Order: sequence, then structure tokens, then C-alpha cells
Amino acid sequence: MEAGFLVQVSTSDRCDQTIYQSEIDHRPSPLLFVTYQLSLEQNQQVMRTKWVFVMLFAFGLYGCGNQDTASGDEAATAEEPIVHFGEVISPDEAVSFETLLGLMKEAETVNLKVRGKVTTVCQTKGCWMEVGSSDPKVTETMFVQFEDYGFFVPKDLSGSEVVMAGQATWETTSVEDRRHYAEDEGQSKEQIAKITEPKHELKFMATGVVIVQ
Repeated sequence: MEAGFLVQVSTSDRCDQTIYQSEIDHRPSPLLFVTYQLSLEQNQQVMRTKWVFVMLFAFGLYGCGNQDTASGDEAATAEEPIVHFGEVISPDEAVSFETLLGLMKEAETVNLKVRGKVTTVCQTKGCWMEVGSSDPKVTETMFVQFEDYGFFVPKDLSGSEVVMAGQATWETTSVEDRRHYAEDEGQSKEQIAKITEPKHELKFMATGVVIVQ
């Protein structure tokens, strides 16, 4: 039973009477407490929902950024494929085939990197090729072999631009070797029979080849 106190009141119009008054209870009403709890839980739920949306949005931006980066890397790889044979070399600082021809007018041997267009490839193994200029007006070509027979190139490489590192030199190719190379190239017996003299020609012993175009 709640505590209370008695108050004696006197009036002029009626008899004295005793009034019972309940003690004021300062505790919050149970109804108000429940309402407050529900309101607090709703606010917390709203805040949690907001954080979930913020995190999902942030992860979405991160994923898109990575996807764009990956797509850019794949595009760059697709546009600029780099294929090496033998020693891995950089195409930087390579001289043109025309420049090499000029250098070899005054030298017997030159070590350098040179860029040229593949005109012929050995159709047996890809163990040699001929390289010339991209300029159709330049008809000279250079016979290219690979150091120590250590690597070959694709037999369908004709028409590609390559950079080679190695040594250029003047050599004389015997009739026997010329006929052997003609056979590797796929020439007919009649064409091979027409080779009757040795040939003094520009040769290149490559340590590495990279396709650039």
C-alpha cells in the first residue's frame, strides 16, 4: 500500500473533514518508460540501417574502382603484347635496318640492337630468318641466326617488325649452305639447282629477339 499523509482542513461552511492525499511518487510512469524504450530501440535500428547502407555504398565504389583498373590493365595488355625469344631484351635504343647498313659499309663487325621487318623464316624449324627494311624501296636483307641454336622463332613470323640484339658481320655463305637454306625455305628443286655460287652477305647472330609489331 502506498504511503500517505492526512491533512486536516477547516472551513466555515461545513464541518471539519479529513482528506486523504497520496504521497507524490517521483518515479516515472511504466507507460512512459516503455514508450521511451521503444523510441530508443527504433533510433538505434535506424542508425544501424544507415550504417549498413553507407558500408554497402563504400564497398560498391571500391569494387567499381578495381574493376576499372583491371579493365584498363587488360586493355593495355591486349593493345601492346610483348613476345620474346632467347634473351629478354628491350626494344629501346634499337637502330633502324637502314642505319645498320650504313654502319656496315665501314665495319666488319658491329654489336648492337637493330629493328627490321621479317621477310623469310625457315619453314622446317624456325631456326633462321631474313630481316630487311620496312621501306619497300630498300631491297637488301640480312640473314639472321640464333646464338648456339638456343631458340627458334615462329614459322609464320614473316611480315612482323622485330628488334634483335646481337652481332652483325660480313660472311661468305657456301653453295652447300645456300642450297640447304633454300630447301628450308621451301623452294623448288629447280630453284635450288640454280644456286651455283657462294654469296658474300650481311649476317646477324642474335642473342634475343622481341616482336614489336
